Amino acid sequence: MKYSEATKLIKGLSKEYSINDYKSVFKIIYKSKPIVWVDKQEQFNFRVVDASASGLAKMPYGHKLLMILSELEMTPLDKRKDEHK
Repeated sequence: MKYSEATKLIKGLSKEYSINDYKSVFKIIYKSKPIVWVDKQEQFNFRVVDASASGLAKMPYGHKLLMILSELEMTPLDKRKDEHK
């Protein structure tokens, strides 16, 4: 899965979700608070940012969010970036 695909899917889940796409991490924000990130330099590195976000599955479409992020983190790093024309 590419970062652009993940962004589109996550933003489609709820208006409360936003993305900060930094050089080293792909961070998910919920109601202005960072909740999880996927490392952009190491595959299989996914973290919950705040302990209070352990209720991630209780957030709107939380299970779908976890599935999207899991697919993204399983994608090899070189396959996540969009091809620029």
